[in-house]
Amino acid sequence: MFYSKKSSLIKWFDKQLNGPLYKQLIILLLMIIIVVFIWTFVIYLFNEFFFDIDKDPEQSPFWWTLIYFFDPGNMFSLTKPGSQFFSVLIALTGLILLGGILISVITNYYFQRIQKLKTGRAKYKFSNHFIIIGFDPITPNYIIHLYNESQKSEILIHTSQNAENVSRKLRSFLPSQIEKNIFVLQGERNSIEEIQRLHPEKSKRIIILGEPDEKGHDSLNIDCANKIAEEIKNKSHELKDKICSPIPIYVFFIMPQIFQLSKEFEYFDSDFIHFLPFNFYENWARLIFQNTGWIDFKTEILDEVYVPVDQYKIKLNSNLKAHFVVLGFNSMGHAIVSQLARVCHFPNKQTTTITIIDHDLKEKENLFYAQNPGIKNIYDISFEFVEDDYNSSETRGKIEKIANSANTLSYVIICFKEPDLAISAGVNLPVSVYEKEVPILIRQEYLYGFNRVVQKNIKFFGMRDICLFDNILDDSIAESAHLAFLNVTKELKWYNPDNESHIDWEGLKPTYKWANRYLSNNYSVKLNAANKKLFKTEEGNLQIENFTEEEIKILAPAEHARWIAERAFSGWQNGTERNNDLRIHTLMVPWEKVDSKTRKFDEGIIRNIPYALRNIKLTKH
Repeated sequence: MFYSKKSSLIKWFDKQLNGPLYKQLIILLLMIIIVVFIWTFVIYLFNEFFFDIDKDPEQSPFWWTLIYFFDPGNMFSLTKPGSQFFSVLIALTGLILLGGILISVITNYYFQRIQKLKTGRAKYKFSNHFIIIGFDPITPNYIIHLYNESQKSEILIHTSQNAENVSRKLRSFLPSQIEKNIFVLQGERNSIEEIQRLHPEKSKRIIILGEPDEKGHDSLNIDCANKIAEEIKNKSHELKDKICSPIPIYVFFIMPQIFQLSKEFEYFDSDFIHFLPFNFYENWARLIFQNTGWIDFKTEILDEVYVPVDQYKIKLNSNLKAHFVVLGFNSMGHAIVSQLARVCHFPNKQTTTITIIDHDLKEKENLFYAQNPGIKNIYDISFEFVEDDYNSSETRGKIEKIANSANTLSYVIICFKEPDLAISAGVNLPVSVYEKEVPILIRQEYLYGFNRVVQKNIKFFGMRDICLFDNILDDSIAESAHLAFLNVTKELKWYNPDNESHIDWEGLKPTYKWANRYLSNNYSVKLNAANKKLFKTEEGNLQIENFTEEEIKILAPAEHARWIAERAFSGWQNGTERNNDLRIHTLMVPWEKVDSKTRKFDEGIIRNIPYALRNIKLTKH
């Protein structure tokens, strides 16, 4: 029993000594009180050695103890040998407690604080700040982006990596004025205690990147987002009068399939949370094919940040067809192929071909079709899978044949992850590719000046310092697409305010928002094919010429084909009976088999595009 209590006391004492500074000072104060009390009692027992009652009858043992405990210099005024002996002992304990131990406590706290700073374990109070969870090579670019948005806001980097190494890397990337705003914290992102340390309920924006090359990256990011949402919800009573709009939470997903599923997550969004999943590879794929040539003016949100694939040449009655060659079917290649399939539905009824070349393709091809069974319903795009090395004679011969094909607009898109390999492949294609000035897109994480030394038909994409979430997730044009949809439902007398897809943009479920984003990505094909441009009048109003009825009849089948592809890459496939749970639709069929009701709807979508664009909101969301 005695040893158990002794052990518990030692454990408690050690915990206090290893605790914060105030606990260590309290322990020291208690020790001083106990020692002073003991010496007071000792002096009281042996007062004849200490006091000269005749000379100083008012002195008390407690007062004498304090005098010699705090000021050893008083001992030289003593004359009695006994009093000198006890005063030395009292002074010695005072020096130990007030000198040695006190200095040790303060020094210990100082070094503990330094250690906490180095290891990212320090705790702070934050408000109106940005949070980035995870650290990878793209993180410094996000920091710069956020700093430019608000130079006075603090930026938290929370990572499971070594905080000291992360701080060192940031110092090598960032200018000193940005470093002052950055705090690096270390911990696991799926820990409630760690999330509370970030004060997410008081933040302006949260970006969940995750750590590079970790197992279960996307699952951990979902779990982290869910716990952050719960934490903000639990603190909602503190936020009612402080939050004007939901806090945006950007969540990065690597796997295309999980990213696709995340687009339909509904439970995250609330009065305080706005869930925004993004994928680096799809963002770049969307950016490449986000052709804004139909916009005859420049705005902050519609400026081209990248030179897109040229789609101007394929007009309504053109005999040209597009043929895309994609080298490398990794995550970037998958995103490129998926976006090509969503966008490249041309109104001239020519089949678009996408040739995918990879040395290790069979398993990837099977997975591609297994995850998207509705691909077989896409009737105006042909997928060709070639398992071979990019530099084999057979592959080079195939690329050369495609480049020389009559009435074909060919493109080569190189998606290899290794920068040197991608550059080598891009500058060593068959000679006819360069003679025909076939557009070549080469993936590079950083340009390093390559864009100034290569031929004019070579473009670069995939740069980590360009494709940020705000470039892609602005929904101005997508919102106009939804406006067109609502107008069609009203014209056809289908409008039902109780229908979850018939409500205003702000209340729309994520799955319907993404459908409108993909529809707006295809605007360039339709508008460029019909030579339509959006322009500003002298009064500042937006104007665009309406489609003629003949143009509508030509464009409607292409819109139906685009819709099938968009549904197919959302996991839907055609069937004889509609089943939303199993993602089975009855209208994923060629235009010739579509009923008149559906045809009128597709024609209505085309007819209302100019109407919607005239009402576009040129503001950030």
